[in-house]
Amino acid sequence: MFFLSDYQVQGQIYDSANSEVYRAIRDSDRQRVILKVLKQDYPTPAEITRYKQEYELTNSLNIEGVIKVFGLEKYHNTFVMFVEDFGGESLKILQKDHQFSLEEFISISIKIATSLGQIHAANIIHKKEIDAADNAALKRKEKIQEYEDLFSNPYCAARRGYIDAVIVPSDTRPRLIDALEIMCAKREISPPKKHGNIPL
Repeated sequence: MFFLSDYQVQGQIYDSANSEVYRAIRDSDRQRVILKVLKQDYPTPAEITRYKQEYELTNSLNIEGVIKVFGLEKYHNTFVMFVEDFGGESLKILQKDHQFSLEEFISISIKIATSLGQIHAANIIHKKEIDAADNAALKRKEKIQEYEDLFSNPYCAARRGYIDAVIVPSDTRPRLIDALEIMCAKREISPPKKHGNIPL
C-alpha cells in the first residue's frame, strides 16, 4: 500500500506497467484526490521527464472530459501527481462487474470520442513527431489518416463483435429491400386451439 503524509489513502484503483493510481482524502480540508505515482523506486531520467511532460500537458488543457491536475511533487526518489477525483472508475474494472447495454456503450463512446476530438484539436497527440517533421502540415494529415484507417471505421467495431455486419453504402438499398420483402411475405399462422373444457 502507498503511504503519503497528510493524506488518507483509501485504496488502489489502477495499476499499470509504469504507474499506480490511488484514491485518497487530503487531511487538511477533507478534499478527495487521486494520487498517481511512478511505479519504480528509481525511475530513469527519461521516465521522470515523460511524467513531468504528462503533468504539464494535462495542466495546460482546459477541456471538459479531461481531468484537472492539482500538482506534482517529489516523493522519495520518484514523483506523485495530484489529480481531481470526480468519482470515476476504470472501464476495465467496470466491465468485469457490469454488462453495458447498447445505450450505455454508445453514451460512453460518444463522451470519449468528444474528449479525444477536443484533445486532438489542441494539437497534443503526436505533437513532438509533428513538430520535428520537415513538413508539419503533411505529417499531421498522415497521422489523421493513420488514425482513421486503424480506428475510425466500422470494420474495427465488427472485428470486436460490437456490430453484426458492415453494409457498404452502395448495398444499403438492396439489403433494405430484401429485408422488407421478407417481412411482407411473412405470414403468421396461429396455432390450433385446444379445447380442453370438460363437459359438466
